[in-house]
Amino acid sequence: MRDAESGAYTQFPQQGTLVIEDDVEIGANSTIDRGALEETRVRRGTKIDNLVHIGHNCDIGEDVVLVMGTGISGSSSVGKGAVLAGQVGIGIMHTWGRE
Repeated sequence: MRDAESGAYTQFPQQGTLVIEDDVEIGANSTIDRGALEETRVRRGTKIDNLVHIGHNCDIGEDVVLVMGTGISGSSSVGKGAVLAGQVGIGIMHTWGRE
């Protein structure tokens, strides 16, 4: 987040939560950001390989497989049973300040 007047980056404390449901496997060196203001959720049965990144406020469905090199940007959703192979990136476009 940037200060509107100075353009300097400002810190924004992550105040949300992270919920990891039953039977989730998380590989080495994977990172899951807790929610910024809401929650990040990894649903039942999901398998996360090594070196995967899940951004803040994401919702990962049941029985999802995330293979090495997958990156999911904040506020994205992955549906039930999806398989994302290596070097996959998912992003969402934000419209900050627009109605």
